[in-house]
Amino acid sequence: MTTGASSGDTSYYSDNSSGEPHEIPAFNLDPEDVLLAAGEPLKVIRREPQIPYPLHTHSFAELVIILSGTGYHRVSGQLLPIAAGDVFVILGNRAHGYENLADLHLVNLLFDPAILDAPAYDLSRLPGFHALFTLEPQWRGEGDVSAHLRLDAGRLDRTMSLIERIEDELNCREDGYRFMAAVHFMQLVGELSRWYSGAQHPGARRLSRIGAAIGFLEHHLDEPVTLKELTDLTDLSASTLNRAFRRAVGLPPLAYHLRLRIRYAGDFLRTTDLSVTEIAGQTGFNDTKYFARQFRKAMGLSPSTYRKRGG
Repeated sequence: MTTGASSGDTSYYSDNSSGEPHEIPAFNLDPEDVLLAAGEPLKVIRREPQIPYPLHTHSFAELVIILSGTGYHRVSGQLLPIAAGDVFVILGNRAHGYENLADLHLVNLLFDPAILDAPAYDLSRLPGFHALFTLEPQWRGEGDVSAHLRLDAGRLDRTMSLIERIEDELNCREDGYRFMAAVHFMQLVGELSRWYSGAQHPGARRLSRIGAAIGFLEHHLDEPVTLKELTDLTDLSASTLNRAFRRAVGLPPLAYHLRLRIRYAGDFLRTTDLSVTEIAGQTGFNDTKYFARQFRKAMGLSPSTYRKRGG
């Protein structure tokens, strides 16, 4: 595996020879590395066993399934225990590595994050989808793994069966293989999300409630939503919900919802001939002037200019 120039991000990493932690830079994987070639949405890599690996970053995301053994996952300076059945997602911008391993076997499913932006019907209504693919990766980077997904033997077998289907398509490379691999991947995403939604661990249930709020906002883009609706839905206080949203998406829930509605309005401007007033109404803005102000604030252009420039 080749390495590129240092990213400049530094984190503490234990030197096994001395036992003392010292600060080292996380490196970026070379963008030309064959790990995930340009135009390929997925790649399966089996690490049997996984060897210790220093902190690194990359542009793609990883779905990691621990098959057996134990070890520690280093994420942005945090040292987190991992064991058989653990499933977690690592975002490409998150420095991470592996150390102190004891016969650790795992599967890395590398994927382009854009694959999750494809139309997926009601997948985002599953609280576990947002918990596993949006919230828990951020929590993990801050050292909180109380909400991670752990599979029993039956579900681990089911997961590996779907991964083998992805592998078969990627290896055969027959016409349509990318599509079929993506189909099996999205089936895996759906099943993992359902399992997470049903998890009873307090940490998982907390993230699922927040995930439910995100899904609710994403499916109510044609009207404003109140904070009370979200607190009633999640059974969380307004302050807890605000903190959780800021931690996960960088904005409080109502500001996040406003941004989603503005982007939705942008889709109308690009793809329809509806007037600005009609689009404002379609996205829950009764005051066209207020809509125009919020659109300019979010997008840097007036709605009419945005439309003229094609987005």
